[in-house]
Amino acid sequence: MSDDDRRGSKRLDVELDIDLSTYGPYFLSKLKNISSGGAFIQTKELQSIGTEIKLRFRLPGEENLIEAKGKVAWVYTQPGKTRPNASGIGVQFTDISEGARLRIQDFVYKSTT
Repeated sequence: MSDDDRRGSKRLDVELDIDLSTYGPYFLSKLKNISSGGAFIQTKELQSIGTEIKLRFRLPGEENLIEAKGKVAWVYTQPGKTRPNASGIGVQFTDISEGARLRIQDFVYKSTT
């Protein structure tokens, strides 16, 4: 069974800047993959499972930001001191407009076909 089958929605590997500045001074974070249900965010600022977070990002070719709330579903900590460090958090969207969800779904679909 593929990851997409288990998660219920198609995912796309991407590299987008993401604004998590609501958690203190801005730190470098990248949205590394996305689906209409959630995303993986590569960041040094790991949050605990269950933590609610706010996200803001822009899909390629779009001017309008997507703003959403999500919950940390899992955490990955890369061992060692390898650079760039791939540590990050898996976030499940909990509060996202239907329009934003459809924009993500359309972006993923068009990028994978």
